[in-house]
Order: sequence, then C-alpha cells, then structure tokens
Amino acid sequence: MRTLLVLTLCLTLAACAARSPREAEPGTPGSPWPAALDPGRMYHAFRFMASAQQAKQAIWDSRSSFTLLGGSLVDLDVSQGRLRLQTQIRSTRSVATYPPGTQFRRGCINPSSVTCDTYPDFVEQTKVERKTVILPLDSLESVALYAPATVRAVAEKGRITDLVARDPEVAGLLADALATLARPSGFTPPSDPGLTVSDLTFAQRQRLNLSSGALITSVQRNGPAERAGLRYLDVILTADGKTLDAAALMARIKALDAPLRLEVLHWRLDKDDPLDKTGPFSTELRPARDR
Repeated sequence: MRTLLVLTLCLTLAACAARSPREAEPGTPGSPWPAALDPGRMYHAFRFMASAQQAKQAIWDSRSSFTLLGGSLVDLDVSQGRLRLQTQIRSTRSVATYPPGTQFRRGCINPSSVTCDTYPDFVEQTKVERKTVILPLDSLESVALYAPATVRAVAEKGRITDLVARDPEVAGLLADALATLARPSGFTPPSDPGLTVSDLTFAQRQRLNLSSGALITSVQRNGPAERAGLRYLDVILTADGKTLDAAALMARIKALDAPLRLEVLHWRLDKDDPLDKTGPFSTELRPARDR
C-alpha cells in the first residue's frame, strides 16, 4: 500500500512539472516550436538597368567591392546567354624552412631545445589561382539578397553563385545588374511579400485555442510583411475576412494586386521590449511597388 502511494505521488509530481507555466501559456517566450526558418533573406525592390551593357559595366566597376569564391573579379564576359566571371584567389600559408646542413639528433628529451634542434624559420608562401564561374542567364531561377550583403543567384538544377559585397548598397546594385542581364531570357525578379506560412498543427491549435490559422514561419527583413507589422510566429487568422489554409493564403498573397486585410494574432511576447503586447490586431499587406 505504501509503495502504491509513493508511486501515485511521483506520477502526480511529474504531471505537474510537465505542465509548467511556460509550456501552458501563450505569449511566453521559449516555446520549442517551430524551428526558426528565417535564413536572413532581405527584401529588395528590383530595378532594371537601361541596357545589358550598363549592367555589365556596373558589375565591372564594383569589382573591388565584392568577392566571388573568396577572390576578386579580374575578367567578365557575356555571350550566348552565359555570364562568365573569372576570379583571382590569393591564399597564403606559413612554411617552415631550416638552414642547409641542419643536423637533428634522435632521442632528445626536449625536441624544442636549441641545444637539441635548430629552430626553423617560417616564411609565407603566396599561391595565386584563377577560377571561372559560369552563370547561365537563360536558366536563372532566382536572385535574392541575404544579410548582411550577399547576392545569391540560383540557376538550373539548384546551382548557386554567391557574390559577397562590401555593403548592402553594392549588393543591391549587383542584384539589379544580374536581373537586367537575364531579362532578355525571360527572367522576372521575384515579387514575393517576404514571408512564409504553414498550417497550424493540432497541438498548436490546442495550445493557442484556435480552430484554424496560418503560422508565419519566416519574415524577410525590410520586406512588405515586416513593414506591415507581421512577425515570426504570428498567426494569420483571416485574409479579407476569409479563413484560408496556408497553400491558399500564399497563392492569394503571391497574386497580390491590391491591399490585403489581415487579422493576425501576436502571441509570442518579447520580454525585452516593453511595448511588445500579445493579442489580435489588424493590418494591410500591400503589393510590391511597380517596377
């Protein structure tokens, strides 16, 4: 009997520990779901340049302000729907050299002792190599900016080319130049609103006491969604008064041609921000500016 009572008490304490206030109350930071998905992508309003020659010249003039494969641009060419970028990579390493005729004795108690071995001299050897990156403009799928100043071009079969710029201004210029060079092949810069969503799971609906909703899983920095006040882990309840699942909501947002009225639940309180409040609010998601 005593063993049964002890077992019952242990089970009760375990259940109480599992139902901690942090796990039970919406708006409390530290929730384990979902995993952070924001890769640091930044919103960029693309602007086409006047000509392909101007775009090519912009990349060349910026060659001292960005790196490719860790090296500097030394040549570029655009022909037959291909952008060829030749980069020069310089690497250095320290190499140990010993004076000619140096004799080493075996069995030294302290090999680093000057009475045992001669200390080497270290010299830096510089290696310079050139590599060519070919970017197929006729099959360019996307051009995106990532914080702090990286331009990522994704071509066929997921081939990725990263240009790491000195600052966001140079990164924006490079992105516009790449989009301009790919424009004759039918490339259209993305006009997404800068967020991704997923359907609430059953456990999430139970926790937030909701029957439906789309959870915001990432928000691009400086994008339309962020400007509309949307945040990571907010829940979109309705769009123009209608309840939509995540797929239908994203289709509606991507085809956005007029302001979209959203009812949103912000439940994840930032304890370091005294102005951060939980609760529902209304906002408008506006389409990207005309290019």
